[in-house]
Amino acid sequence: MCGPERTQNDGLCIFPGPLNNTSTIAAPWTPDASLADKSGNLRPEFLWAALDCTGAFTSFPLPDGVAIVLGELAASILGVVKPGDRCIVLGWPLGVEGRKRLAGTAIYAPNDRLVALARAVWIEVPSSTWS
Repeated sequence: MCGPERTQNDGLCIFPGPLNNTSTIAAPWTPDASLADKSGNLRPEFLWAALDCTGAFTSFPLPDGVAIVLGELAASILGVVKPGDRCIVLGWPLGVEGRKRLAGTAIYAPNDRLVALARAVWIEVPSSTWS
């Protein structure tokens, strides 16, 4: 779903970067029509995925030899998004507790309308787990 190797029609194409030299990250996101349900709204699982992906980016860069996996994601979907809506996705670190990295994320639709909000727990694991 996410990551810098994904392309249009193969992922969400959310690539956040630092916002004004702070620990907050942000990215523009215009959801593709392929992500809509029968009523023309973005399916909720893609809002969850956008919150999830953005939360991971709040932990980067990681120390050598460390990877992260999602431990928990609690989200509230507060509104609807239509394909083609020009959204902004934000993420910010909430702290570190041992191997846990905590992050907040939000999605804003046009007119600064908050449509989703989440809190994630990312867990550090040895990157050798994936090799």
